[in-house]
Amino acid sequence: MPSAARAEPVVAVSGVPRDLAQTRDWDRIFADLRANGVTAFFPTFQYVEQPEAKSLGFETEFVPPCKPDAPAFAAMRRHGIRLLAPGGLLYPADAMPAAGEADPLRALIACTGRDGIAGVVAYDEPPHQGVKLSASEALYRRVKAIDASL
Repeated sequence: MPSAARAEPVVAVSGVPRDLAQTRDWDRIFADLRANGVTAFFPTFQYVEQPEAKSLGFETEFVPPCKPDAPAFAAMRRHGIRLLAPGGLLYPADAMPAAGEADPLRALIACTGRDGIAGVVAYDEPPHQGVKLSASEALYRRVKAIDASL
């Protein structure tokens, strides 16, 4: 069922400064974001892009397998921050779940609640990553089949 429209504008950020992220103090992180007007968070913890991508790896705390009471999800709810779910982590371009298999977005919604998700971000720079248009289309169709309001 589509979520009720929100009057509050979506102000999103991607990641947080490395020193802050390394604390993994999700309550402090999301309190600081909210105090600065942020309402949605894209969980990327990449701190170097070239010549080789490097990340703290905390992205996995925001995808299944997950639990609703996990510190990151609980802190997001406490501070009114919604998740911009990373589509590429939920649905790797070459590994879309078959019909009848457990669905990662459904599992994520079970952890965040539907209102806890602001949207699902498509594959980043698909041509550069070698992601075919058909994979992007499949991601879009899957998300819309689960919740047309996303």
